[in-house]
Amino acid sequence: MTDDRETPSAIPDGYFGLLDAIVVVAEAWKLLVVACILAVAAGYGYFQMQPKLYQSNAVVALDAVQLARFTSPEFLQQTGVDTAMWSLDLSHVDSPVASASTPYHVSFRAGSPEAAQNGLDAIIKAFAAEIAPDATQIELLQRSKARILKAIDNLDLISAQLAAEAETTMSGSERELYARSVIMLLDQQAKRENELMVIEQSLQGSTDVVLVPPSLPIAEAPRSLRAAVIASVGLAVFLVLCFAFAREAVHRASSSAAGAEKLQRLRRAFGFRSA
Repeated sequence: MTDDRETPSAIPDGYFGLLDAIVVVAEAWKLLVVACILAVAAGYGYFQMQPKLYQSNAVVALDAVQLARFTSPEFLQQTGVDTAMWSLDLSHVDSPVASASTPYHVSFRAGSPEAAQNGLDAIIKAFAAEIAPDATQIELLQRSKARILKAIDNLDLISAQLAAEAETTMSGSERELYARSVIMLLDQQAKRENELMVIEQSLQGSTDVVLVPPSLPIAEAPRSLRAAVIASVGLAVFLVLCFAFAREAVHRASSSAAGAEKLQRLRRAFGFRSA
């Protein structure tokens, strides 16, 4: 009768299990503590060495086409602002007033309050100059505006005529036809008025782009000391564990003839003399 129970000799010599990993970590706990202390100091020092940043804020009104242009890399490169010193953040601002343009909060960061304000002001002015209509566009917009105003006047005249006819006695079918005509006139008038609003905004060009001008920062932009410290500690723990497990691997390899031969070849590859 054979004994199927596992014996210690049945475990391979190169076996490395969870208990072995725990032992490696436990043996390196002092090194981990020292590394974490040094990492906290290094993270704090790195945080203090970083240049101060100041953030200027503004609110601009952009439609869908203007927003796509304002956030395009090509336009941002044309502003001439150092890309390493600024960041542009667009977030929607709710507005109670219905308009074709949507208000957006714009922020800009730089190394000094004046630089932050001037940088954001330069970007907004460059964009306003780009979207401002030229003489040809203004002439076309003026013609379109005149046509729309004439159409609105005609709709008003037709509405007045229908109202005058409505005062006379109408049959049931005539009243239904009158109601449909009024609905169609109101719909057409609303469309023409929306078109007129868009054209007037285009004629105004850049005058209504800036709702709130760039502010002068009075305090430093917030920075995260916790993030710097956590990143430093995480890197230190990773490096210490890599060292501990590499040392364990070398120790295990040196206990066998094949492993010792590999270590000798590794030493020769890096130019070290054999022990």
